[in-house]
Amino acid sequence: MVNAAWWPQPGDLVELDSEVVGSLRNARRVTLLSEQEYSGLPEMLRASIPSGPHLRLVACNPSPDMQDRIAGEAESSLASVAR
Repeated sequence: MVNAAWWPQPGDLVELDSEVVGSLRNARRVTLLSEQEYSGLPEMLRASIPSGPHLRLVACNPSPDMQDRIAGEAESSLASVAR
């Protein structure tokens, strides 16, 4: 940064390079960008959000009590089909 006393505020649009040193990520060459130059950025970011849920269930590990209940329901379903 040109002026070490200046520090970005929340909401400022900045460009930076980052560098990982050990377990820390450091910002290098931080520059404040003109809001007029990137006035369409909020709309571009909103448009890039995929529709639909952001999370999906990949696997479920029910508790032992729930496993017993599921197994019991499956057995009773099979028994009724076998009749």
